[in-house]
Amino acid sequence: MTNKIILLLWSAVILLFISCGEQDRTLSEKRSKASSSGAKSAPANDTSRMVIKTAEIKLQVDDVSENIKTIQSTVHSMNGHVIHYEVNSNRQYQQEIAWSLDSGIIINNINPQGFMKVKVPTEQSDSFIHAMLSMNASIDKLLVDEEDVTEDLSEKADLADMDSPLETKPTHLKETVYADHKNEVAIMRKADYNRLDYRTKYLWFDIYLQGHTFVEKTKTATMHDLHEPFYVNAFKAIEAGGYAFSIFLVALLHVWPFILLIILFMIAYKRKWFRVFQKPILTSRG
Repeated sequence: MTNKIILLLWSAVILLFISCGEQDRTLSEKRSKASSSGAKSAPANDTSRMVIKTAEIKLQVDDVSENIKTIQSTVHSMNGHVIHYEVNSNRQYQQEIAWSLDSGIIINNINPQGFMKVKVPTEQSDSFIHAMLSMNASIDKLLVDEEDVTEDLSEKADLADMDSPLETKPTHLKETVYADHKNEVAIMRKADYNRLDYRTKYLWFDIYLQGHTFVEKTKTATMHDLHEPFYVNAFKAIEAGGYAFSIFLVALLHVWPFILLIILFMIAYKRKWFRVFQKPILTSRG
């Protein structure tokens, strides 16, 4: 009976290894077929290839805020979208001077800057670049770049189609774990494909705006001199005096051996001086 149970267990293990090997072989065949079909289906014409277009421009403008409004209108007219924009004044304090007895002037240097991230449909990319070049501004830098992702996109599409989510409901724990992993992989691959495909549909443009530096003068009222009450000053003086006296005592404690030597020296000196002074007196009396 024991031998039969052992034979049955070994048979189950062998069948499990055989089934896993068949699944791995089938998966590798599917991937090889997908890669070969993807390589064959890749378009050879340059006009039909999938690319991600990016651009960057740096402009010197007279008014940062007004130019941002103009760019926003241009983007919206071309069915684009402003992803992010910001305006910074970069105010730097320079100095403060007295204007009169009760007022003063604060002088700041203002260096306005702006930044925008926009996306425009690829069919409107050339028109938008032309609109940027036609602005009433000085161009410091212009960079337009294209990244060919045709093969990457085709590979991600094949992988997403190959690992489709399971439609049958698993009945065992092992099948459930395998189904969850397969569904997770399929979702991730479809998300990667959709993300890359989405980026190929737009021109991604970074716009830097630099305004002219100017000086800002702000007139402010000067606060009249205020004096603290007498009892406040007296209390602060008492506190300061007590603190100074404590420091003096601590300093004396640090040099107490020297003080003791000085006292002993003075006592010895006085006694010697007293004897020297007392001897002439006794002599005169005798």
